[in-house]
Amino acid sequence: MAKSTGTIHVSLDTGTDTAYLRSLQSSYPLRLMAPSAQSSSGFGRRHRNVYILSFGGGLVGGDAVKLRVVVDPNTSLSLCTQGSTRVYKGKNGGESKDCMQSLDAIVNTGSLLCLLPDHISPFADARYKSTQMLALHVGASLVFLDWLGAGRSLNGEEWRFSSYESRVSIMHATSKSSKPAFKEILRDAWLLQHDHPNPIPPSEIASYAAALHPYTCVGTLILFGPRLTGLIEAAITLFENTISISHKGVKGFSEGIVWSLSKITEDHLELVDSVEDSSGDAAAAAVVGVVLRFSALEPRLARDFIRERLAGLEDVTGSANLFSKQL
Repeated sequence: MAKSTGTIHVSLDTGTDTAYLRSLQSSYPLRLMAPSAQSSSGFGRRHRNVYILSFGGGLVGGDAVKLRVVVDPNTSLSLCTQGSTRVYKGKNGGESKDCMQSLDAIVNTGSLLCLLPDHISPFADARYKSTQMLALHVGASLVFLDWLGAGRSLNGEEWRFSSYESRVSIMHATSKSSKPAFKEILRDAWLLQHDHPNPIPPSEIASYAAALHPYTCVGTLILFGPRLTGLIEAAITLFENTISISHKGVKGFSEGIVWSLSKITEDHLELVDSVEDSSGDAAAAAVVGVVLRFSALEPRLARDFIRERLAGLEDVTGSANLFSKQL
């Protein structure tokens, strides 16, 4: 059981037009690794990639990790992991303790933050809690991925963790000023919790498992901002042209996966210095983001779905093969 903190701050060297890490700090058991910049031209010069690692390859009950991220104007940052994050149970007085992770991020004008971890994999009786607070300035863009696997299926631990709680809050600036007010434009949460005391008997599955059957991987993918217009439009087009199937009102991308799409429009932003239409004609508000929720029979199908939705992201960041390992 350990408490650790980390800080990542990406800035732009205007002399060389290159992004650099102004701050990259972490404490045990958290470890942050940043490969050298992969491109010397275009957007790639302004992009950095950081891997989030932990000694032991996962979290133990009682661990608490806090990470703070700042992405300066006109830069981009990708946060990735090198594999699924395993969550182990930890005992204290006979009860499992929560593994906790928190992220606070500020994404400035013209910048892009890509949160692209591999899925969380909780072991039997484990407890996991995640909180992510993301503040976006006007003109900022975001890729947010949060997904969960059923656990060690081959070991008979499918949907046998005690509790999984994940919350994300996305705040957006209400003006272009240097010190704007922020308004929450999206709040998303997952809560899967066994109804009975720990531990779950080996002969049983968790009480929430029936609601998830037959799926073994669920998640949320959020695309937001002007730098992701192409990806957003592609997701909407695919969704609108996908034939509905009779499963709780969601749609099928391919055999083995179902998904839904919700739009984020300019109306959600409530910018105080936005220009209104002087013609008086009513028009649909422009779409500035989408929220995709998906369920898959196995993580491999979810990974394929994510890859398809993020096709073209390497062109946006200017970094070739950036996501080849983790996605």
